Amino acid sequence: MKKRRAVFVENRGTPAFPRYIVTESNGKVWTGRQWGTRQQRPLLFADVEEAARTAQALLQRDYKDASYVERHIVPIYIEVRSKKGIAPDDVKRWLRQAMTVTVAYGDLGNGPTEDSLVLLNVDWGEFFQVSGGPAK
Repeated sequence: MKKRRAVFVENRGTPAFPRYIVTESNGKVWTGRQWGTRQQRPLLFADVEEAARTAQALLQRDYKDASYVERHIVPIYIEVRSKKGIAPDDVKRWLRQAMTVTVAYGDLGNGPTEDSLVLLNVDWGEFFQVSGGPAK
């Protein structure tokens, strides 16, 4: 069985001017139409979420032959401590900018088996506050 490529989002900008490209495990870059060499002009993204969506779409394209699709959910608990309450929308907005969820594809492969792909997505529409009040 042919080893499948791993796809990554790489930071190519600065903190003041963030830019991202999509690369793959053989050193090629995504040009927006095809995988090319690093000498070719990679497609540059200003939004890391857009770059991540593109990377996931490219990975999914490589796994079109999958005969099973499973979905799993793992909760991430977020505790906010402050002098006064903070609106859930403010916490959500901050988290969307501050939080990064990544998978070590380069170290461990695309999934638990050679022919599997595991993708992570954060559904921010499902964000909600479960409790709140004075600290004890």
